[in-house]
Amino acid sequence: MSVALALGLIAVVLIFAPLRTISFQTESTMAVPTSFDQRLTDYYQQNGIKVETHSEWSLLKLLRSGPAYVITSEVMANSAQKSESEGQFTKLYPESIVLVSRSTKVISITDLYQLADSAKTVYLDQGVSRLELMSALALRHDSEGTQVFSAAQAERLLKTIKRQGRLQTGTSPQDLERALHRGWFCLTTDRRAAQSPAGPSAHYAPAPTLTAQIGIWQRSPNGINGTSPLVAQPPGFFSPLDYPSTNPAFRKQIHAETVTHLNNYEEFIWNASLYNDTYGGSWGWENTNEAYELGGFIALLVFLSFWAGWRFWTATFTYVRWAVLVQAGILALWIMARIIKHASLGVFERYTWYYYYVPIYTTCAILFFVMSHSSRGRPPGYCFLRAAIIGVGATLILLVYTNDLHHLVLRFGTGQSGVDYSYGPGYYLYYTAALLVFAAVIYVGSWSLQGHWLRLVAGIGVLFLAVLFYSMAYTVRIPLVRATETVQMFCVIFVLAWEILFFIGAIGQNRGYLRFFEKSQIPIEIVNRDWIPHYRTSQPLNLDQGTRQQLRDGQGPVVVTDTSVQPNRTVYCQTRPVDGGHVLWETDVTAVQDLERTLAALRARETHQTEILRSEYEATLNMEESADAPVLFDRLDDLMNASLGRIQANTARLNVPLDESERSNILRNIKMDLGYAKRAGLLTLQNFENETVSVNALTTFMSQSCTDFSYAGAVAGLHGPTTGAVQPQLALWCLEGLHRTLNQLIGAAEVAVFVNFEVAPDGKTARLNWIVDLTEQDLPLFDPLLAWSRAQVELYVEDATCHLNMIISAGEPTLAPEVAHE
Repeated sequence: MSVALALGLIAVVLIFAPLRTISFQTESTMAVPTSFDQRLTDYYQQNGIKVETHSEWSLLKLLRSGPAYVITSEVMANSAQKSESEGQFTKLYPESIVLVSRSTKVISITDLYQLADSAKTVYLDQGVSRLELMSALALRHDSEGTQVFSAAQAERLLKTIKRQGRLQTGTSPQDLERALHRGWFCLTTDRRAAQSPAGPSAHYAPAPTLTAQIGIWQRSPNGINGTSPLVAQPPGFFSPLDYPSTNPAFRKQIHAETVTHLNNYEEFIWNASLYNDTYGGSWGWENTNEAYELGGFIALLVFLSFWAGWRFWTATFTYVRWAVLVQAGILALWIMARIIKHASLGVFERYTWYYYYVPIYTTCAILFFVMSHSSRGRPPGYCFLRAAIIGVGATLILLVYTNDLHHLVLRFGTGQSGVDYSYGPGYYLYYTAALLVFAAVIYVGSWSLQGHWLRLVAGIGVLFLAVLFYSMAYTVRIPLVRATETVQMFCVIFVLAWEILFFIGAIGQNRGYLRFFEKSQIPIEIVNRDWIPHYRTSQPLNLDQGTRQQLRDGQGPVVVTDTSVQPNRTVYCQTRPVDGGHVLWETDVTAVQDLERTLAALRARETHQTEILRSEYEATLNMEESADAPVLFDRLDDLMNASLGRIQANTARLNVPLDESERSNILRNIKMDLGYAKRAGLLTLQNFENETVSVNALTTFMSQSCTDFSYAGAVAGLHGPTTGAVQPQLALWCLEGLHRTLNQLIGAAEVAVFVNFEVAPDGKTARLNWIVDLTEQDLPLFDPLLAWSRAQVELYVEDATCHLNMIISAGEPTLAPEVAHE
C-alpha cells in the first residue's frame, strides 16, 4: 500500500511541473500568437510586459485562465465576455483573410468555393490562425443576406482539393514566399502577404472574406491586482503598408466583412474544432478554469493509487500484485503525458502524444500474461501467442515513436502536431493488433474457466465490444465521442476489465487469507470442490485418507486419536461448506475428555459417599429425634430434589455438540450441585449427632464450594470463623446463599470473588460480605438475589468493584430487601 501511495504522490507532484503557468493568472504577462508582429513584441517588452508565444490551441485556453493579457480577435473576445462580464478588449489593428497570388488568374475567383474547380495549387498558410482560415472557407450568405458559417462545407472543399492533389501547407514566411513565387493561390492574412518579398507584385481575389479586429483581451478592466492598462501605441504605428486592412479601400477591394452573426460563428467554431481534430471537445465559453480539469485527473490518480494498493494486498499471487502496480504506473504516466501534451509545443507535444499508444497495447498484453499464468494449464498455441504479442508490440511501439520519420501512424501537414492531422495505416494496424490481443485475453480466459465461460463472455466480452465501438466512433470522429476525455475513458475501462476478471474468478484474489494462514496456529484447511487443499495454516491437519473420506461423505464430526505426540491427543474434526469448496478444522478436546474422566471419578466418589450417608442416616433413625428434625428433613429433601434435577438436566445437555466454554460451564454446574447436596447432608447429619452445627465445619464446607467454583480465570475464596456453633437451619441457609450467588457468576469467563463470612455470637444470624471485581454494568447479574426473601441484601459499587452484603437469620423470612446503588 505504501509503495502505491508513494507512486501516486510522485505522479501528482510531477503533474504541476508542466502546468505551472497554465492554471492561474500570471501578472504582467502577455500571450501572443506565433505570427505576432515582432515590432509589437519589442514595444511591449520595453514597457515592462513579458511576452510569451503560444499556439492557437493554447491561446484559446488562456482566454479563460492564464496571462493577464491575451492577443485575440474581437469576435473571440465578445464570445468570451459572455462569461467574463468584467473583461475588456482593446483594439490594435484590423486583419483580413485574403486569397493572394502572383498569377492574375486569382482575380477571377469571386467565391472561394471556386477553388474546387480551379487547376491551381492551393496553399494554406498554417502559420496563422486555422480557425480564421476555416471561417473564410465556411462563409456563406442565405437568401436574406445573413452570414452563415458551415464547417462541413469548408471541410468538403479542403478534402476535394486534397483529393485532387492540389493542397499544400506550410508554416513559415519562407514557405509562403516560395508558394507565391510558384504562382500558387495562397490563403493567408493580409499582413503576412504584405510582409512577403513577393507581396508588392501579388494580386488579391475579390471573393467574400472576413476581417477581424485584433486586440488585447483583459479579464479585469484594470489588469490583475489593480495594475494599470497597457500604454497605447504611438500614432502611425499601424501603417497601411504593413497592415493593409487599415485602409478601407483595400477591405472594399477584397470584399472583406466582419462577423455579424456571432451565435452562428460560435457554433461553427465548435464544429470546426471537431473537424480539425485539434481542439477536441474543449471549445466552449463556460466560466471554467484549468484547475477543474486538473482536479479530475488528480482524482483519477488518487483512485488509481488506491486501486493499486488495494489489489496489491488482495491478489493471491506475487506476479499479479506486481502486474497491478505496473498497470497503475502505466496509466498514471498516461495521465501525465496527456497533461504535458496540452501544455507543451513541438517535440514534447508530439512525443507525449505518441505515448498515448503505449498503455492501450501494453494493458492488453499484461492481461494476457496474467490470465495465462492464472489458468490451470497453458492453452493450445500459447508459445506462439506469447512470441507474437511481444514481437508485434515492440514493432508497433517502435513504429509509433519513429512516426516523425515515416508518418505511417499520424500524418501531419508539415510533420508537426500543431496542424491538422489524419490517420495513417500504422494507426489502424496498431488498433487492430490491440483488439486482437484483447481477443487473446478472452481466449485464454475461456480456456481457464472451462465450464464457466459464459461469465467471461458476459463480462469481458461485452466490455470488448464497448471498447471496439468506442474506438471506431472516435476514429471516424463522431462529435459526441470526440468530446469525451479519451485518457479518462480508457483508464476506467482498463480498471473495469481488471475488476471483472477478479470478480468472475479468472484472476485469483483473497481478503487476507494468505497472511491469515501464514500466521494462524489453529489447524485449518480450505479445499476446493475436488477436496484438493488450497490453503493451509502453519499447523497442519493430521488427517489420514480415511478420515478425509468420512468428512467428504458428510458423516458429521469425526473423533480422531493423534498418536504422533505423547501423551496422545483426542481431536474433534469438522467441516463446513463455503463458496468454491469446504473448510476443515480440528479442535483438541483432550482437556475436555480429561475433565470428563475426572467428573466420572467424582461421580463414583460421590456415589460412595452417598451410600455412607444413607447408612449413617438409617443409623440415626434409632436415635432420639430433636425438635428441629422434621423441618431439617423437609429442607434437606427439597434441597436434594432440586440439586438432582439440575444435575440430570445438565447431564442431558452434554450429549449434544458444545464448544469448550459451554461444556466447561455445564461440568462446573454439575460439580457444584453435587458438592452442594453432599455438604448439606453432612451439615444435617452433624446436627443429628451433636444437635448443633460447628461453625468451623460450616466454614470448611463453604470453602470447598468456592473451590468447586474456581476454574481457569474464575477464582473464589472465603474467609470465616473457626469457633462456635450455629443453628442447623441457619447453616443450610448460609450454604444456599453462597451457592445462589456463585451460580449467578458461573457464566463470567474471568472473575475474582472474595467472601467474608461472619456469625453472630448467639448463632442465630450470619453475614456474607462479597467483593466481586465486576463493574456497574454487571449489576443485573445479581437481580435474582434481590428477590430472595431469606436474606437482607445490600448491593453497591465502590472503587469500581461490586460489594454485596447478605444478612441471613434463622427466623421467619423477611420482606423484600432494599438495594442501595452508589
